[in-house]
This record gives sequence, structure tokens and C-alpha cells, in this order.
Amino acid sequence: MRNKKSVTEYIICLLLAIVYLVFLDGKAGMFILIALITAPIISILITLYAKSKLEFSFDTEKNILGKGAKTNGIASFSSGAFLPTPFITVELFADEHFYCNQKNFRLALKPKTERKLTTELTGLICGKGRTGIYSVSISDYLGLVTFDVYSERGLMEYSNNIGIIPDIPDTSLKNELIKSACAVISSEDAEESEDTVHTFGGNPGFEHREYEPGDPIKRINWKLSSKYDKLMVRLDEGTAEAKQYAVLDFMPDEDPDKVTSLYNEERITEGLLAFSAVISKLGKELILFIPFKDGWHQRSIKTMDDVYELQFLFSDFEYKDMSLSRLPDDVINGESKVGVITLFTNSPDAKLLSASDTLISKGSVVFTAIAVPTSMDIPDLWIIGDDYTFTKYI
Repeated sequence: MRNKKSVTEYIICLLLAIVYLVFLDGKAGMFILIALITAPIISILITLYAKSKLEFSFDTEKNILGKGAKTNGIASFSSGAFLPTPFITVELFADEHFYCNQKNFRLALKPKTERKLTTELTGLICGKGRTGIYSVSISDYLGLVTFDVYSERGLMEYSNNIGIIPDIPDTSLKNELIKSACAVISSEDAEESEDTVHTFGGNPGFEHREYEPGDPIKRINWKLSSKYDKLMVRLDEGTAEAKQYAVLDFMPDEDPDKVTSLYNEERITEGLLAFSAVISKLGKELILFIPFKDGWHQRSIKTMDDVYELQFLFSDFEYKDMSLSRLPDDVINGESKVGVITLFTNSPDAKLLSASDTLISKGSVVFTAIAVPTSMDIPDLWIIGDDYTFTKYI
């Protein structure tokens, strides 16, 4: 019982008034007893009146934050009553995406006044975070009875979403997963142009020169480089490059600890951003599929500006089970069968493995990137490390 102490003290006062009435002064004791009985009634009636005149709302100064950045959550209260309100107890909430420096407040309002309660929020984990008012209650002047004014029951009536922007980790251009994906692409390019790349230096076919630092990896002719025992670069690509794809799985991490789960999901998100950034710096195009409620969305990542747009997009992203196929139909139906597909997933389960096997059977090369080791037997499985290096999992 929230008011146990106050009720106990009130009962003691009643008993003392009765003792005074019986043993000391009956007239004065009766007056005291009547006052003690009527006071709670008046207190409760005024409290109910004050409750009916109480209004409140919640807002935040910013709707998007970088990790480590701060903003304020503001709960506004106003009273239209002509009497001061009794004490109002307010509890705010901030989910695991934030650190909140204060959640509990007590206040009383003068007649027809407003008051703002401010709490500082710090962004911790990327993605869609939510903060707001969890509960509001008001106690009568004597503290005997507490009335619930508002309690959060999943409707989120007095709350705001804040997007936490993920980082773009600075991973090496020599990242092993990137090198493996690019090697497959370059190999397919060489196979496509095998009939034309049959001479070197003045004969029919592509023109070549020795590799120089800064040359796009996609222009390296690996077969010719092997023949001459040095890296040779095509001066004219000549043929269309095999496509490279990335797919972000929508399934959430299954760790029972919510904070650990969110950190694992963040590693997948930021791992994908690191991967996209390196691909764009190498001058390649990455075709990315991202799941949303209305279906799979396709984005072309060619430059760092595209990666920055993707970074902001992920500030509002939430991993959850959606009514979608585990991989996009455009990919499963074979559009990318000659490409390299990298799957970023929190949940490498049997359904995803089956979809991956379908792609492999059509000739695609499939890499799978995860944040946490798994017991599933998945070919070409890579772990995203703490420093966002990709290590092949054996």
C-alpha cells in the first residue's frame, strides 16, 4: 500500500482523539474527532477536483541524436484549478537506447500555473529509441489516498521517438571480407573478358599497364597478372562488371538481455555501414536491400554521400519480425545470380540458410556476416569483431 505510513499515523491520531474525548475533555475531544473525520473527506474531494484540472504533455528538444550526444526531455504540467494542487508524483521512462539522468519527480502547482520538468538524455545505442512519461499520480493533502492520473500501458500517449545515428566505423581497405568479395567480382570480370584479353601491349584486346597505388581493384586483370607475375590493370573495362549485393536481415537478436541484444544489433548495422563505405571508396557499386513494413527497399550505394544517407536512415531503423520473405524476391528469383551477396543478420537460422542455399545453387557467391558466433553450419561465415574487422568463422 503506497500510503501505509500516512494511514497508520492517521489511525493513531483518531485513537488519541477518542482517548482525549473519553478521559479528558468530551467537548473538545468531540471537536477534534469531527475535524479528523471530515478533513480526509475534504482533502480527497479537493484532490479529485485538482486531478480533473490537471493537464500534461511530453516533448524532446531534438528528434535525432548522434551516439554520445545529449538532448532534453521535457514534461509540461499545468493546473486549471483555483486551489494549489497536492503533491503530484511523476515517473519518466527512457528505453535502453538512452542514459537518463533523472526519472522521478515530485511537484505541486500553484493555482492556474504551469511547470516544466527537464531530464537529460544521452544517446547510447543506435536505432529508434523512445522516451516519455511512464506514470503520473496525485496524493491528497494528508497523504492518505493516491490516485493514478496516467499509467503507460503500451499506448505511448505521452512519449517521443528519438533516432540515434549509428557510427560509420573506420575499417581497413584490406578487410578480409572486402578482399574476398572483390576477388570474386574481379574473377568474374576476367572470365567474362577472357576471349578479348588474350594479348598484351599493342595487340588486339584491352590495353593494360602495371598496377599503381590508387588504381581501382575492379580493374585488376587477375589472370594476366598471374601470367606476368605482377599486377596488371585494364585501361578500359570493356565489359559490364558483375554485381555486388548486400542484404540486411530484419530479424532481431535473440539474446534474452535486452541491452546485449541491442548492442549486437548495433554491430550488424555499423558493420554494414563500414562494409558499404569501403566498397564505395574502392569505386564499386553496392546494391543494398533493406526491409521495411511495406516491403524490401533497394538502394544503390556508389559514393560516401550515399553511405551518409544510409547512416541517417538507420537512425530510425528497428529490427523486428516482419511479414516478409527472409530475402528479397529480386534476389531469390535469380536477378543477382552472377553477383556476390553479403548477408548481414542477427539470426542465422534454418530459414535464412535455406534461402542462402537457393542462391548458391544458382551460382551466386554468398557471404554471411554475424555479430555473435553460432552453432549453425553456414558456408563463408564471417564474424564482425569489436574493431569492425571481419574474421572468417571456422
